[in-house]
Amino acid sequence: MPKITVQSEILINQPREYLIDYLADFRNWPAWSPWLVLEPNCPVICSGIPGLVGHDYHWEGQLLGSGRMVLREKTPDRLEMGLALQHPIAVKAVIVIKIQPQDQGCKLIWLTEFTLSWAYFYLKKRMKFNLCSDFQRGFSMLKNLLEKDSIRSRLERVGLVDQPGLDYIGIEVTSELGHLGTVVEENLARLSQFCAEQAIEPTGPPFTLYKKLDLHTFQAEYVTAIPVAQAETVEAPFCSGSISATSAYVSRHIGDRAFVSNGWAQVNLVARRDKLKLHKQYVGLERYLNDPADTDIARLQTEVVLFCH
Repeated sequence: MPKITVQSEILINQPREYLIDYLADFRNWPAWSPWLVLEPNCPVICSGIPGLVGHDYHWEGQLLGSGRMVLREKTPDRLEMGLALQHPIAVKAVIVIKIQPQDQGCKLIWLTEFTLSWAYFYLKKRMKFNLCSDFQRGFSMLKNLLEKDSIRSRLERVGLVDQPGLDYIGIEVTSELGHLGTVVEENLARLSQFCAEQAIEPTGPPFTLYKKLDLHTFQAEYVTAIPVAQAETVEAPFCSGSISATSAYVSRHIGDRAFVSNGWAQVNLVARRDKLKLHKQYVGLERYLNDPADTDIARLQTEVVLFCH
């Protein structure tokens, strides 16, 4: 049977004893789950004695499907859980979370081995990419929750829309996904300055257009851009281009832009469930509806736009 092994780690400034007890109590998981944030109203039932072997966590949602997780083993620095996804596909997995004390808090290591049926072997590469992204999103939210006592991220599903064509001036980059946020912010500032110097009037909010995504290297090719009335010839490092009108599925992320990947996870999950035909030329774009310079981080709005036919 084909297997997928996924690992993620993060440093959290909390003592080992607190972390092991917090994570062993599944009643705490909905607050930071990288999956339940995609469907906040998904029914979740916990049973058994919290924190003890046999403690059980079951969900059944319209978007997430159904599954069950059971605590199999608990030691002072290690948890082991059995996971069974039941719908839309049947997958079993073993989850191990290790906690290693450091000078500043503890390192958490999340290791999961999934066992697939041969019927889903062709999905292995895509599933590994999605799971790696999910684990990173989950650990990032857990760190914010336990260190800052909040996760500024919520989603609103807008649905299928007609995405009009537009012209833009931008800066094209290829970078690792982990560096994307910093690069986008820097390029938005450069574009704003360039447009001011050239007396170019934007016709809408800035955006990032994603052209390609490499599932092996976790690198993305994208253009951070400002929409304009008509694309003009510009000199490097700037570029110009056009996007044709298309259909799109849209999710609105409200909160810290560091968690906009939650929006991408949601639109892709909807696309798989509803069997949407994705655009062949571009992945989609994220549109920044307000400015962090004059907007509280909890109220920042970003539209995630997945292009489809």
